[in-house]
Amino acid sequence: DEKITIAHSSKISNGSVIGRETQIGEKNLIERSSIGNNCIIGDNCKIINSYIWNNVKIENGVRIENAIIGDDAELAAGTQIQKGCVLGDKVVTKENAVIGPNELVCSNEGKFKTDGDRFKNGGVYESENFKLE
Repeated sequence: DEKITIAHSSKISNGSVIGRETQIGEKNLIERSSIGNNCIIGDNCKIINSYIWNNVKIENGVRIENAIIGDDAELAAGTQIQKGCVLGDKVVTKENAVIGPNELVCSNEGKFKTDGDRFKNGGVYESENFKLE
């Protein structure tokens, strides 16, 4: 079964690709972007010129522009991912996080949560928006 669910009030532009088993909520705008398999996108999100990999959860009001979001990432409500950002696999943002522009956030071990600005674990970045778990 390759069911894709897209709310009628959401707009998906030509040139966008939506993976199987993906759910897209109300009043979203997706332009020139690729959304992977098994993703959940809440309501009132804007995704422009971006690549969203598999099993990504995007809560309400998220803005993503010219970015790449890795597998199993979770973007909390109100998160803004600015131009040129790359979020690696299993990254989890806090509510209303602002990332970028041109930031790289990745994880080899676990997820990120909020706590202080510093480099840790061989150059994995921790900021006020993330914390290694």
